[in-house]
Amino acid sequence: MKKELFGRMPDGCEVHAYTLRNGKMEARILDLGGILSRLSVNGQNVILGFDTLEGVLEDTSYQGSLVGRYGNRIHNARFVIDGKEYKLYANTAKVNHLHGGKYGFNRKLWRAEPFGESELALFYRSPDGEEGYPGNLDVRVTYKLLPDALEIRYEAISDKDTFVNLTNHVYFNLDGASTEGDILGHTLQIHADTYTDVDKDLIPVGRKNVENTRFDFRTAKKIGRDLHGKDMSDPDYSYDHNFNLDGRIRETVDGRDLALGATLSNGRITMDVLTDLPGVQCYTSGFLAHTENPLSGGVIQHRRMAIALETQVEPDAPSRGENLLKAGAKYDTMTVYRFS
Repeated sequence: MKKELFGRMPDGCEVHAYTLRNGKMEARILDLGGILSRLSVNGQNVILGFDTLEGVLEDTSYQGSLVGRYGNRIHNARFVIDGKEYKLYANTAKVNHLHGGKYGFNRKLWRAEPFGESELALFYRSPDGEEGYPGNLDVRVTYKLLPDALEIRYEAISDKDTFVNLTNHVYFNLDGASTEGDILGHTLQIHADTYTDVDKDLIPVGRKNVENTRFDFRTAKKIGRDLHGKDMSDPDYSYDHNFNLDGRIRETVDGRDLALGATLSNGRITMDVLTDLPGVQCYTSGFLAHTENPLSGGVIQHRRMAIALETQVEPDAPSRGENLLKAGAKYDTMTVYRFS
């Protein structure tokens, strides 16, 4: 496995890039934030990312990052465990908590341990009280390249009851990023009968049936087919919603029983998302905008240029007392992005 210096943090700490290879697949992963900064299929990079550490540090869109302790939103940046309230950092809509807070897992230096040419394990201890969360949480995330897929396994254990929801915020465009391209012509199928409806701050307000709505992806359709809004002020401009997977189509991958959650295709490359988690957040990068921070190759960021399919539990579950990780219990989930 190739290891190289990617850059130095402002405090002088080194950030390294690890390049994994297996068959037609190649992945570059940083020990900063566990960031997946490049993923190639037969030589075609299919994700957004940055070529420099400066670009990574200026990014506010979680490009390719490991997200934690808790992916997605927690209403009012608080939750209660055994009658005790825990207050979190509010970093979205002024009052809500998003993707782990001010300095989530995407901003942490992880300890990296390579295994051969195609597997990299990353380790991080999140101390008790970090970003307001209880418990010392020991986390291991393993990236593994299969001949036709990227496998991500998330493991964690805490010495106190806490909430955990780990995911990766990688942005896909199977055409490769370009200054003019977008994701709207890709076809997408999501195996979900319901989606999680949200308010103006993207906080869940309940589940709704996808039938006869723009959220019906049970049969593959072009992503842009039902997006008619002109800008982000229109709810029909983009998707940023959780889909509750039906779990009916199942496969065993690397010894794990996984459900087929979604399939993305540009007509030449097809990507299946398989997971043992109950949901997937479909985000069509509606908040990306032109910045002075170009992507790899000098590509300018713009809205709807890529799609994130973040496997997860339903957003805001801690507010409902759901998805609690008990002290000493093992958190262990797997997601696979498979290409053909």
